[in-house]
Amino acid sequence: LARVMLKKLLAIESNPEVLFMLGSIELRTGNIKLAGEYLRRLEQRYPTHSSTLGLRSLYRVNTTEKQDLASARLMARAGNTKEAAKIMRRLFPEAPPPGELGLEYYQLVSNTAKDQQTAKSALDKLYRETGEARYRLAWLKLQNNQGNRQKILQGYESLAAAPDVNRQKLHEYWWAAINRLAAEPSTLPWVSRYLKEFPSDQNAIEYLAELQQLREQAIRIANDPAVRSRQTGIAFLKHGQLEDAQRELQKSLSRRPKDPQVLGSIGLLRLRQGLV
Repeated sequence: LARVMLKKLLAIESNPEVLFMLGSIELRTGNIKLAGEYLRRLEQRYPTHSSTLGLRSLYRVNTTEKQDLASARLMARAGNTKEAAKIMRRLFPEAPPPGELGLEYYQLVSNTAKDQQTAKSALDKLYRETGEARYRLAWLKLQNNQGNRQKILQGYESLAAAPDVNRQKLHEYWWAAINRLAAEPSTLPWVSRYLKEFPSDQNAIEYLAELQQLREQAIRIANDPAVRSRQTGIAFLKHGQLEDAQRELQKSLSRRPKDPQVLGSIGLLRLRQGLV
């Protein structure tokens, strides 16, 4: 459908962006000869245009340098990101490639703080210029190990409503971001929000159940009189209110005679009272 619409546009007026998109489609579908024809038309009519440079790069890595690109991808999958980044920089010395390959480029070369910031800035600019979800998704992935985790998760959640978002990648990246959170009750709402979009994710369903158990356990502990007395006594001890601390710690000790926190706090209390 895209090819048909673009050819109709090209029949009305020659346009470098349309020629680029047609060439890209032919490369993706393996029609190298026709892609080369679109590239030649771009080079003849728009020799310095960014679309010409972009299609030239894509054509090169789909023909004469196809093996080099495959090597970079294999190294990246094997965890050798530094060597993969070197190959990508060598393949694209002038500028990052356009489209999906550009996303791959930014993700591979962002192995230092400086490169990562450059990649994030470029992806953010592309997203603001085009509004395409793929650039925002790649930007969020680069943010996974840094930044405000709550904002990152909110970013994935908001992208779920984008009609052009890659659902498979959103699924993968969003779940990876959740897994970086601590396994504690406060994580439960984020898993619940994720499951609204991916309700059949069995790993998330099981994780939600675990977190619910942790929350119920935390509530039971918080409501335990011995725990409340222990926490109150420790707080009094920290503020030097020794009589109040002794009263609360003794209450807790009567209910939990082997509680190590209570025993340790009573020992500290005795030191401060000068009884040891």
